[in-house]
Amino acid sequence: EHVLKGRINKLIEHGMDIRYYEYFIDVNVFDLELYKCDYILSNILIDDGQSIQSKETAAVYHMIRGAKPGIFPNGFKLDSDFDHTVLYFENYNQIHSLFEELTKNKNKTIELKQLALNVSLKYAPKALIRTLIP
Repeated sequence: EHVLKGRINKLIEHGMDIRYYEYFIDVNVFDLELYKCDYILSNILIDDGQSIQSKETAAVYHMIRGAKPGIFPNGFKLDSDFDHTVLYFENYNQIHSLFEELTKNKNKTIELKQLALNVSLKYAPKALIRTLIP
């Protein structure tokens, strides 16, 4: 836990605005933070002693709801709709480098956010109704 906080602080020193909470926040506060962010991070990794696995989270739901690209542990299985809107990382050293790269390459974030908006619109209620009810 302390290693991750140290890396977060280092990224903040490099100019990143990282929001994390160690407690539950009000749903309205969460929504405001969701719509202001650039990425949804799903970084829950579990080391069971045999391999490192990811734990299911609501990150995909928030990506659709907020029209945001995601950052996920390598091996996390997603629908092919998300192929171009998700960046993957192997370990926390790699995620640190990924964040630094994204800080330097603002165009990548702009591109991914546009692609994420397209995915979000595909899952909007009107679009889903047209898909489900021909």
